[in-house]
Amino acid sequence: MFEQIPLPLALTGIVVLGVMAQWIAWRLHLPAIVLLLLAGFVAGAATGLIDPVRDFGEIYRPLVSMAVAVILFEGGMTLNFREIRETSTAVRRILLFSGPIVWVLSALAAHHIGGLSWPTATILGAVFIVTGP
Repeated sequence: MFEQIPLPLALTGIVVLGVMAQWIAWRLHLPAIVLLLLAGFVAGAATGLIDPVRDFGEIYRPLVSMAVAVILFEGGMTLNFREIRETSTAVRRILLFSGPIVWVLSALAAHHIGGLSWPTATILGAVFIVTGP
């Protein structure tokens, strides 16, 4: 829909949208993720204004990898082990029963319904364990 946006302008637009969404969510007492997802959908999929593959080119995959690493690191740093110990029975049940069930069923659905290869379907099933169904 749009031609390629220069990289500095695309980065600036993404940062401005993110800050605005975060601020509006704070003012309206909403979870920030709701407005961040909405802003990303509008700027990307809905309008095509920002297309990460088109706008970032070769650095797209490394940027995504670094972002995932930062998110996982932050999640690990804020993990409260005391809270996990207090709910150990529920956590144990989730790990022992729900996790493998979600993994197998998700992999089967991804392979048979989605037409994905077995390795890809298995990885997708593993991702669904931690992200939820």
